[in-house]
Amino acid sequence: MSTNGEAGSQPNGARVAIYWDFENVHASVLEERQGAGAYRASRYKIQEPIVEIDPVVEYALTFGPVSLNRAYANWQWFGKYSGRLQDHAVDLVQLFPLSGTKNGADIRLAIDVIEDLHQHPHITHVLVVGGDSDYVGLAQRCRKLGRTVLGVGVGTSNSRLIAAFDQFRYYHSLVASDAEAAATAASLGEGKELEDARDLLIRAIRRLAQGRGDPWVKKAALRPMLQRLDPSFTEESYGFTSFDQLLQALSDSVGQRVGVHDHEFVVLADIKKPPEMSSPPPVVDNTTEIERRLRKTGTRLPSNVEMFWAASDVLVELFTSRQDEAYDTMPALTQGVLTELQRRFPEVVDSDATKVRNLAHRGRVFLLLGEGNGIRLKTTEPAELRWLIVRSVVAHVPDIDPDDLEPLIAALCGDHPDQERVELVRSAFNEVLNETRDS
Repeated sequence: MSTNGEAGSQPNGARVAIYWDFENVHASVLEERQGAGAYRASRYKIQEPIVEIDPVVEYALTFGPVSLNRAYANWQWFGKYSGRLQDHAVDLVQLFPLSGTKNGADIRLAIDVIEDLHQHPHITHVLVVGGDSDYVGLAQRCRKLGRTVLGVGVGTSNSRLIAAFDQFRYYHSLVASDAEAAATAASLGEGKELEDARDLLIRAIRRLAQGRGDPWVKKAALRPMLQRLDPSFTEESYGFTSFDQLLQALSDSVGQRVGVHDHEFVVLADIKKPPEMSSPPPVVDNTTEIERRLRKTGTRLPSNVEMFWAASDVLVELFTSRQDEAYDTMPALTQGVLTELQRRFPEVVDSDATKVRNLAHRGRVFLLLGEGNGIRLKTTEPAELRWLIVRSVVAHVPDIDPDDLEPLIAALCGDHPDQERVELVRSAFNEVLNETRDS
């Protein structure tokens, strides 16, 4: 999933909604400090503020502006938090105990999230701040609606809950300073051995390289893959302040070299001879001549030809899964494309989603309905969309002539072309070439 929505990489137009299961968060922090049962013993008393609001909101802001911020609790006991919460315009939702000690926050929170996503399609990221409640079903529903789902948990959260989110952080990893983070994480059971990081990194590289015939993978794809394998992944949880530091610490298992557009990494055990790190191999530009000519017209193909051919199916899935089959803005649509591509292609990066969206836009597959009316698809038939996109790419080849057919087939269909795809490119090519001659 993520970043697919990675912190620090904000897609234009991204908007975040925060939902706090506040009583559970407070109770969990209190019991970490004072021991099990501490909150139960004091739950019907005015509570002293111990939950820090700023670090969680700042984490949310790394993804985009916060449009909604709601906290759920029985506020008669949490009045001393009002000043801190008002500083961030938090909407306080009052909940009274339904029976015994249950306040129903998780139920009300989940209902509000789904209702908000239908009423406010501009929301791209949902951040759930919870203690011990199980929000797996909610996270799955948000993903189905095309949103990126973020989680902040307190204490030890179960692996099933963590895996439900596109990205997961522990509350204390956000609150603690860099120097304190490793010690705090260890005390919570979040601290991890370097060998765990090594195993995770090797798995990520091998998964990205699988089926490509090349063990080297781009650095840009690596961190998002780590977070999809382990949504709770942060370099801080292993005692490092940057991703580069973690990679350097594992350089005895993982090698790197300078690639065409990015550094590339490999599992050293998967290549016969480790590369000379001090003298990286010369950069070879594998971009074909036809791709260079397309770039002059602003037409860029995604890193994997399969993403190009999946574009029509991705768009149909995205639009038909929405209640009104429309998107509010192009940035929101781009985020949806990225999320859907990540489900199909582990190696996808943000730029691939932008390229796919731009190819579709150039193929005129969108109906732009004007301010406030959103974006719709011209047709929901994948074959028709595929034709429009392929024809548009062909039409953007400068000074096209008959000798361009085979290079185009190679660029769009790959090393082992599917005959149906070849015929589609050939048909589009002949139509464009005839039009060029007629003009």
